[in-house]
Amino acid sequence: MRDRDRETYGANTQPMLSHINVGTGIDVSIMKLAQMVARVTGFNGRITNDPSKPDGTLQAP
Repeated sequence: MRDRDRETYGANTQPMLSHINVGTGIDVSIMKLAQMVARVTGFNGRITNDPSKPDGTLQAP
């Protein structure tokens, strides 16, 4: 809400629905994203995942 006045913000949002998802239009897996973050931050540890859990957002048919 930093750059919107309260009236405009209130008129265009609802509780728990006020977040905006910004993307690039290019799909990337959670593992790939984790690897990118590790590379940028210099993290040299092990990145693990649980293959029994879905990876990312479900795609529309």
